[in-house]
Parts: sequence; C-alpha cells; structure tokens
Amino acid sequence: MRLVLRFTMVDILCRDRQYEWDGGINRCDCMRCTITCSFITVLNPQRPTCTLLFPGIIHGDFNEQNVLVRLQPQSTDVDIVGIIDFGDSHHGPYVFELAIAVTYCMLQSRVVDPLDVCGHLVAGYLSGRQRALSDAERAALWPSVAARFAQSLTIGAYTYSLDPSNAYVLATAKRGWTLLRQMWKETSRQRLETTLDVVLNGYGYRLPAA
Repeated sequence: MRLVLRFTMVDILCRDRQYEWDGGINRCDCMRCTITCSFITVLNPQRPTCTLLFPGIIHGDFNEQNVLVRLQPQSTDVDIVGIIDFGDSHHGPYVFELAIAVTYCMLQSRVVDPLDVCGHLVAGYLSGRQRALSDAERAALWPSVAARFAQSLTIGAYTYSLDPSNAYVLATAKRGWTLLRQMWKETSRQRLETTLDVVLNGYGYRLPAA
C-alpha cells in the first residue's frame, strides 16, 4: 500500500508509457504459442474491460529478485525492507501488479500449492488496502496471471533466441509452461475461483463472485 501511495506522486510521468511487458499489450512470439494464443483469443474481446480497472503507477516487475529483505534477529523469518528495479514502472491497472506478484510467487512456491498462492497474496494485498477488489478486478485477476505467464515465457524465449548467452530470460520457463498449462488448460475457471475463495475465507475475506 505504501508503494501504491508513493507511485501516485509520479503518475503523470508514466501515464502514456507503453512497453512490451504492459499487461494490456499482447505478445506471442515463441514455439509454444498454442497455449498462449488460445487465451489471447479469449482475452482480446475483453480488452475494453480494462477501462473498469482502477489505475495508477505500478512497479511492473514485482518478483523475488526485486525485493530486499532483512533477516530478523535470532529467527529464520525476514522482513521486506525495500524494492528495487523500477525500469518497468508504468501506468496501468493495480490488479496487474497483483497478478504479476502472484505469477512469480507461484513459480517460487515449493510448500504451498501454486494454485493456492493467489489467495494468500490477495489476502496480504487486501490487508494494506482501503478498499476491496471490485467485480471487474476480481474477474480480471486469473486471466491477468495467465497473461503474465505467457508474456514472460514468450518474450523470454524470443530474447534467448536472439542472445543464447542470456540464460536469465529463461528463468520462468523452468516451471512456467507447466504451471500455465495447469492453470489455463487443466483447471476450470470455477475451480480457480473456488480455490481463491477458500484461501481468502481462511483470512476472513470475501470477494465478489467472478
């Protein structure tokens, strides 16, 4: 929430910026385009819905490599103390920021079921926010997570094809294709929404139905 408040101060600087990682821009440039094209076909008619999503300046790349933490004394727990790499910051719907965080946490999750990660992240997000997710934000969340997976996977593969020495861009691919297939092809939308609700109910939150 503090990050959101600070970003509102630079809103005007990034309002008109567009770049390849923007959640509202579709890219499909790689070998496994069947999966990505399947949901891009579904999402394109819904693009006007973006006007219903509450916008502002977002970090644009909220992942584990861009978060600074400090180990708590005499504990294995850590506190988040900072965020770095604002090169992808831009003006966009806040739900895109949440979806980006969900994507990368799903990739790193080894204890919690990756499909449960979304509920835990949303609960933490809501704990520092003054309003709940709107109907439009709830409806856009899972498609936005899938879109971020596809963006990271396709752009990573394309970038690697241009520069094979840049193995960093393939980090998402280690688990990403499997998770994207599981989320978009093997799990019904109803089950995804039910899973989200079950986890949120454990924190005492209830969201509008998708």
